[in-house]
Amino acid sequence: AQFQDDLKTLIGNLRELVKKRFSKEIVQEVKERLIPRGYQEALKRENIEAVAVLDVKEKAIEEGQAFNFSLTLDVFPDFPMPEYKGIALEAKKPDITDADIDRTIDTIRDQNSKYEDVEGRPVQKGDMAKIDYEGVCEGQPIEQLAPAAKGLGSGTDFWMINDPEQAFLPGFGDGLVGASIGEKREVAVEFPADFAEATVAGKKATYTATIKAMRAKKLIDIDEAFIKSMGFESDAALRDRIREDLKQMRESGEKRRLQNEIVKFLLEKTTFDVPDSVLQEETRNEVYDMVQQSTHRGASREDIEGKKDELIEAATRSAAEKVKVRYILRRVARQENITINEQDLADRIQALAGR
Repeated sequence: AQFQDDLKTLIGNLRELVKKRFSKEIVQEVKERLIPRGYQEALKRENIEAVAVLDVKEKAIEEGQAFNFSLTLDVFPDFPMPEYKGIALEAKKPDITDADIDRTIDTIRDQNSKYEDVEGRPVQKGDMAKIDYEGVCEGQPIEQLAPAAKGLGSGTDFWMINDPEQAFLPGFGDGLVGASIGEKREVAVEFPADFAEATVAGKKATYTATIKAMRAKKLIDIDEAFIKSMGFESDAALRDRIREDLKQMRESGEKRRLQNEIVKFLLEKTTFDVPDSVLQEETRNEVYDMVQQSTHRGASREDIEGKKDELIEAATRSAAEKVKVRYILRRVARQENITINEQDLADRIQALAGR
């Protein structure tokens, strides 16, 4: 009996020692267990669909007493659904003409074209010209104004395509039309206000260019050999395939157009506030995508920073529409009992991977 009493005393002392030494850790672990469990039970009991937990306020844990805490949540919006069945849409039937097929064949010829050396005539639109060039802006060599922009101020033996859509500087190609090999030309260039190199953006410059060589584009002939190299037995078979591809492309485009019309209708007929936490996250994603696209187009960090307010405004507007559409379609899916199985998911992943 004495041993049992001593053992009980020892266990009690150990318990008090553990409580005293590890009380903070014990309290924290209890909270970490109780809060998620109580949170899930409360959502189920109150039939609440939560989007995100914005804030947690806890009361102190007292031994032998109930533990209380409060949560501030973003919840799924509740809104009246518009009538989404029977929306009037006018579909356009794809009409593929022989002229459409001819244009596609011209594109194929252009994509498979080659450039060949040519002499005895001046530069024409679409030619490739080999040039030496130097530029001056406001009395200073551009190479000194923008030393980091390699190739902007000067170049040697530079091959350029004399086409406005592919010109490396605005208006440069037009200034070379009519020039002959060995001729020196002065070409006026006006940089747009949003030009990637800020030191010359919105300014005028003069380039001196010397034509050193020239090549002209030679389109391939759609002959029997070329048709067979593409896997077709005849010109008729090639044209049939082009017709079918154009039909599918236009049908897909028409399907997207109709989908956009439906989305526009649903947005116009539905009014509700989206959860702020979801909107902020989607806006961040939109801003990131817009910055990436601007960077790929050659915009500098200074250009992007100068348009920050416009960027955020456009991103917020786009994000709000995307989030609203997601909630509307989610409601439609529920009302129509639309479900996704594993095969649907696998097909979608495969389609994304194929891109």
